[in-house]
Amino acid sequence: MGLAVQNACVSEPPGEYRFFLDSAAVLCGLIESVAEPSVAERPSVNRVRVAVAEVLAAGWRLPEVEPGPDEFEVPEISHEEWHRVFAGVQEWIGEFEYYSTNQVLRGRGTRKVTTGSVADDLADIWRDLRSSLEAERQGMSWRDAAWQARLDLDTHWGTHAVEVLRALHRL
Repeated sequence: MGLAVQNACVSEPPGEYRFFLDSAAVLCGLIESVAEPSVAERPSVNRVRVAVAEVLAAGWRLPEVEPGPDEFEVPEISHEEWHRVFAGVQEWIGEFEYYSTNQVLRGRGTRKVTTGSVADDLADIWRDLRSSLEAERQGMSWRDAAWQARLDLDTHWGTHAVEVLRALHRL
């Protein structure tokens, strides 16, 4: 393979990255439809479970790459947008919003026993994934976007995804 072809292949995003974006778009769409009270038929808990599990698995499959040398700005989702989604999910999940969790599951820095919120988990996952999708839409390099998505998975939304799956599993 010639050098030009090798470089072209390196600059193209791998299938795992595309699959992650597709999975993120599906979950974001479901969460947005759950959060919209005017939607006639909201998704089932099982559809949300499956979408969370799929994007979590897709996130774990993201290539481990380093960001490029150029600075990039991660698009931010406003607190107002987050709160709209949070309130809609809270209304959708109703009496099943809160669940118990503990330090073994949540990690150090949490109290021995604490309460989790399905609405908070899904709204936080949505915010991080929507930011990843927006970064792609704005033309961020796939390497920078994949690096950021993986960092967010490892430091934030991954914990919310694991916790919300555990909570939704019981419904």
